[in-house]
Amino acid sequence: MKNLMKRTIVTTSIYSHCNKEPKTTLHVLWYCEKITSVWQQAFGVLNSVFYSLTSFANLLDLVSSSNFNPDLFTMICWFIWQKRNKARAHEPVLPLANIPATTRDNHREFQRLQLKPHDTSRPKQEVWKPPDTNTWKTNFDGAMFEDLNEAGIGVVVRNSKGEVMVAFSEKIILPPTVVITTLFWKDYPGNYYN
Repeated sequence: MKNLMKRTIVTTSIYSHCNKEPKTTLHVLWYCEKITSVWQQAFGVLNSVFYSLTSFANLLDLVSSSNFNPDLFTMICWFIWQKRNKARAHEPVLPLANIPATTRDNHREFQRLQLKPHDTSRPKQEVWKPPDTNTWKTNFDGAMFEDLNEAGIGVVVRNSKGEVMVAFSEKIILPPTVVITTLFWKDYPGNYYN
């Protein structure tokens, strides 16, 4: 804050939300009288030790050693900070009275997602297999490059020994869907199967 004042980016260190105290992280997120109701609503009556802190780091240490839920605490801090930023940008803000309930809802959703089982299995790797004797196998793929309004198709035809008989790649005008790219290859002149 001192540096911003020195460069005259801000003219005062007083927090504009309450116009009483210097704007520090600890004041904005914890001590400001405008937000004490948020913390009381979220965590009930707070012990006096929570009102004798000298830095936000002290507050974090106290939260981690108390019965506060650190995830819920962090979410409330985020909502308060977001409200401050949106108010400065003259954007619609969540009323302070709604922060605890909104935070609890978001926290429940966060916990629900954490409890979902995670699939730790690796995706099955497909291994190319050569075609039967005296036949050829065609493999093709396509890619769409929307920023260039182009698509690319690539084709490889191999015999039963796995030897490349024909290889082909081409850029085409971007079709509306991937399906059209696939259909383009199936109907491409000179496309043949044995």
